[in-house]
Amino acid sequence: MPEFKNILVPIDGSANSKRAIAHAGYLAEKCGAKLSVLHVINTFAQVSAFSDANTGLYIPDRVVEDIQEAGQAVIDQALSLLPQDVEAQNFIEIGSPTEVIVNYCKKDHYDVIVMGSRGLGIIKELIMGSVSSAVVYYAPCPVLIVK
Repeated sequence: MPEFKNILVPIDGSANSKRAIAHAGYLAEKCGAKLSVLHVINTFAQVSAFSDANTGLYIPDRVVEDIQEAGQAVIDQALSLLPQDVEAQNFIEIGSPTEVIVNYCKKDHYDVIVMGSRGLGIIKELIMGSVSSAVVYYAPCPVLIVK
């Protein structure tokens, strides 16, 4: 029987992400595991919503601060969904979600990743692919996908 002591929970604020944090909290409580809640800011996606982003685009400090504040709000909401006796740390990173999640898992040797099945809109997912599908493929540990 696998032993889960270190759980990574990537979140994006979507409904599936909220269900994933609830499942991860339950699992952590039952296993006595620690949680790491990770929100990845995909700056290209964030900025391209406002402009025609391309490589070399200067992003004003205030825009980065606003994006990070929004990311912290996502983290705070997720942490509020956890049972009180579950130990959780949180991280906000900037980059490609799949790459950041897989690298975190490899670097800190997580036992399992618990994440939502879809955070993107259906059209974007068809074009870009699902982050959860890519994480399942590249992660060095089991991945629990929550619908």
